[in-house]
Amino acid sequence: MFDDINAKKEFVFTGIFPECRNNYITITQNRPQEPSYTQYSKMCNYFHNNIYPKVHRPQEFQEKFCIPLGSYLNYINNEKYKQNSNFNIKANCAYFYYKLKDLVEKYKGNCNNTKNCYDILRQGKRGASAINVPEICKDDVHRMNVIEENLYHVFHYLDVLYVTIDALKKNTIVCKRSSQQFKKDIERLKNCEFRGNSSFINVIEKVENEYNTLCPNYVIPKSIQHSYKEPLTEDIKQGPSESAINQEKKKISISAMSQPNKETSSSTMHETLTSTGTGVVVFPFIILTIVFVLFKYTPYGAFLKLRLMALRRMIKKKNNNHNDLMKPFEKTYKNSIDRKYQVTYSSENY
Repeated sequence: MFDDINAKKEFVFTGIFPECRNNYITITQNRPQEPSYTQYSKMCNYFHNNIYPKVHRPQEFQEKFCIPLGSYLNYINNEKYKQNSNFNIKANCAYFYYKLKDLVEKYKGNCNNTKNCYDILRQGKRGASAINVPEICKDDVHRMNVIEENLYHVFHYLDVLYVTIDALKKNTIVCKRSSQQFKKDIERLKNCEFRGNSSFINVIEKVENEYNTLCPNYVIPKSIQHSYKEPLTEDIKQGPSESAINQEKKKISISAMSQPNKETSSSTMHETLTSTGTGVVVFPFIILTIVFVLFKYTPYGAFLKLRLMALRRMIKKKNNNHNDLMKPFEKTYKNSIDRKYQVTYSSENY
């Protein structure tokens, strides 16, 4: 347990991402038809059989993944003999072993019968002598054995993050679609078993910075978000305030009102009469239109109906009272007229 904790703290992540990943892509995508192609073919055929894969696609296994991986291992070995001081053998061996483990995982194979998958790769055919596979990474892989399972998952998520980075370099439209998943993977890595490893923390910060550069609108640390607002605030302060604009408008209005009227009184009278006449015609029309709309198309129509019904009842009541008052008067008036005619008629007969 103690060795496991120390190994996680001491493992050096520096130089693996994205440098070794870029080396692997360059070598495997641009590789020529090497003389050792036949050797890699045999190596991959034996390796495929020795890991007992549950996914059986031998040709794809060899040509798409295993043979390119052999080319990458050969590249690491050649760089050693070139004595290139800038070439990081340990970092490239670490990435090589991750890709080897990833190949086994893809095809659901098993390396548990021996101490590591690299030994199985070098093992060759059962009962036959080991084929000529470079041993350049043997010691580095052996040091990784204690933490290889944990390390594999960390490398996997870092690899996924850099797949996103590469896609963003081609087209930043991916920003919106990748933002949520990127944050989730970053948080997962920050809380893994290697969070106490300083070189690992540096790698996380590096990939975050690359993403922030490509997608500044989607992943912005809180400490940076506030600084983006400050220039806008300063621009607003430098411009005229709203109260100053209103005061300027008032000054213009007062100035216009205080100027003497240069037009004649007759033209003023004409304009006044014209505007008044227009108002007399237009204003009732507007009122009627508003009442019609309220009555016909809004809930206020019901309220207006009630008010109209009340008004009608009141008018009807007044009419009834008026009729009640008029009937006795008309009756009395009629009787008086009748009596008048009666008296006149009687006097004449007399």
